[in-house]
Amino acid sequence: MIAESLEPTVRVSSASSLFVFFALTFALMWICFFTVAFVPIPAGSPLGGALILLGAFAPALAALAVTFRAEGRSGVIALLRRITRWSVAAKYYVFALGFMIALKLTAGVIYRASKPVHGRALTPRSGT
Repeated sequence: MIAESLEPTVRVSSASSLFVFFALTFALMWICFFTVAFVPIPAGSPLGGALILLGAFAPALAALAVTFRAEGRSGVIALLRRITRWSVAAKYYVFALGFMIALKLTAGVIYRASKPVHGRALTPRSGT
């Protein structure tokens, strides 16, 4: 009887926590991004780079804030402890890291190959 009465309260709490998470994420992210865009802070400056980085990590920061609000310090520690727990074989982590490196190198090679060589474009000239 007691478990039945507590179940709807937990669902409402989960729904409100999810709403708070999304609201906090979007608010923090867009405040950081809009500050760089509209204040005009150059994105290459240290302040602009820090604001962009803070905006990129907004979901993680919002998750920590909502977890702290809902479960306290022990909940945040449990959430952070999951980061270091290896749930799959190491070969999959090596594959994921190698795949990201291969993608970055491929993009770099394509970018360098598409740049002009000594001021000349790589496309053939028309009419000669």
